[in-house]
Amino acid sequence: MAKVVAVCKSEKKGTIKKEAASIHCIENYGIEDDAHAGNWHRQVSLMSLSDMKMVHAEYPGEHYGVFAENILVDDACLFQLEIGTKIHIGEVILEVSQIGKECHQGCEIQKKTGKCVMPQIGIFTIVLHGGIIYPKDEITFEKPNQYEKNFGALSNEKQKEFAKKRITIVGIGALGQMVAHELIRLGCRHLVLIDPDFFSYTNQNRQLYADSKTLYQSKCEITKKQLELIQPQADIQIYKQALTSENGIRLIQSSDVVVDCVDQPNIKQLMEKLCEEINVVLVHGAVDGWFGQVAVSYPHDHLLEKLYQGNKPRSEASLVTTVNVVASFQSSEVYKVLCEPHLAMRHQILMIDLLRNEISKVDFHS
Repeated sequence: MAKVVAVCKSEKKGTIKKEAASIHCIENYGIEDDAHAGNWHRQVSLMSLSDMKMVHAEYPGEHYGVFAENILVDDACLFQLEIGTKIHIGEVILEVSQIGKECHQGCEIQKKTGKCVMPQIGIFTIVLHGGIIYPKDEITFEKPNQYEKNFGALSNEKQKEFAKKRITIVGIGALGQMVAHELIRLGCRHLVLIDPDFFSYTNQNRQLYADSKTLYQSKCEITKKQLELIQPQADIQIYKQALTSENGIRLIQSSDVVVDCVDQPNIKQLMEKLCEEINVVLVHGAVDGWFGQVAVSYPHDHLLEKLYQGNKPRSEASLVTTVNVVASFQSSEVYKVLCEPHLAMRHQILMIDLLRNEISKVDFHS
């Protein structure tokens, strides 16, 4: 069990800390009467005794305050903690916000000892719940879970089940980027992105990752990079090619569900046929100006085949407001198909009219 060895406070930033009998942690602020307290992300600093001993042994005449930062901890390797880890010390709850930092130029610690160890072995936290910390207090660590705010609506078991599923998105334009973004934040860990296109100026009215820096770059590559910033452990495969009858089965065959985010009616119908061949559900979405639609096509439903008979051309209008609403309904249906199948739509088309603020479901039996 990890324990507090010593607690220390600073009178001024960059100066050597002084040991104290206790420290008072204040929520969203830091330690009372400590120079580092404030409304920022480095409110309370910690260091491990096992790490510090290697340095402290070189300076046996120095007190712990020289190196210990605010809280010196025994029997724990703190710098290996993940950002977001919660540290419980009595009633106090700290959250790791940073690992290491650049040393103050010419700080008192460096002047006195010849080196500053914070860049290597120090960590910083914010105070989530305040209270008093004393030496010898026991410490426990709670691993971070970035999806804990989902648990009010999605159970932990469903979240784990969803994370195992493999979702393929065909078309990484406005709809595809937003669907991918929402699925990652819902807890998806396995994504396949299919699109040969590159960003252009005309994408910037509606596409999530279209900006001056991504211009002329691959939509699949940029989307993958952005999603990995949200969830570094996500397994994201990209195929920078158009879906065709020749390569379609190969590209989608490992999918648990396929998401239709393309514009072309003929590709939508092709996807439906391919999904039927591999017995996978297709979640359809389309945007036309202020209007959008969402549907779920199960194998042998032939919903899109009927819906797009004649391949009627669509307008070129595509508004970000409609894109976001359609993407949210698609993402929700993907989750339901995979984890709550009894709640997913079937034999229905969700019609969205943002101009008149109307959303309705139309029965559609092929």
